[in-house]
Amino acid sequence: MKKVSGHTHTQSQLDDFANVNNFYSDAHTAAVINRTNQLNPFNDAYWESRGLPPPDYSQLALKMAKEK
Repeated sequence: MKKVSGHTHTQSQLDDFANVNNFYSDAHTAAVINRTNQLNPFNDAYWESRGLPPPDYSQLALKMAKEK
């Protein structure tokens, strides 16, 4: 389990850390969905996080099918 020191972080930072790491929290769900979107090459967030324009998805699907 990760621990965060109250000596080096504000109460707000501690609360945010606890919310993101709480399985039942909406913040945790949002963080997981965001990470999933950023790792999915068929999602615009994947390309935006890399500073690139999204490709033509039909061509990307053909390219990935050939790689398999």
